[in-house]
Amino acid sequence: MPKSLIPAQLLPGCDVLIFSNDLGFITHHRSILLSIGFVPIVATTLEAALAVLRLIAIELVIVDEGAGVQETQRILKQNRDDSPKVPVLVVSSSCNAELRRQALDLGAAGYLDRSALQDDVVQALLPDRPLRGDTLQGPQRI
Repeated sequence: MPKSLIPAQLLPGCDVLIFSNDLGFITHHRSILLSIGFVPIVATTLEAALAVLRLIAIELVIVDEGAGVQETQRILKQNRDDSPKVPVLVVSSSCNAELRRQALDLGAAGYLDRSALQDDVVQALLPDRPLRGDTLQGPQRI
């Protein structure tokens, strides 16, 4: 069974950065994170995302690859150079094997190569949790 990206002592209620300029992506992932007890922080520009990473103790970053391949790579490269490193989950709406390989080579902790459903994101963040029947995964709410 895969290991959770988030250390157990930090759950629930840890800060997660969502980087995207797509309102639908932000709303969808924000709802998922709130429904399982995370505190989402949203950045819609690369500069804002990098500033948040420098100023706030973030436990996880969710990057919308649709915000740009170069932006995704920049966050991954910056994270690779930082200490401590923050797990980065890249979410893509395409099934591009080369982009997946590049993201993982740059240190992405995970890569979802399709539009992320609630169960996909929860399973990536908390693989020890059952996908169905868990009250933490109830209806999404904002």
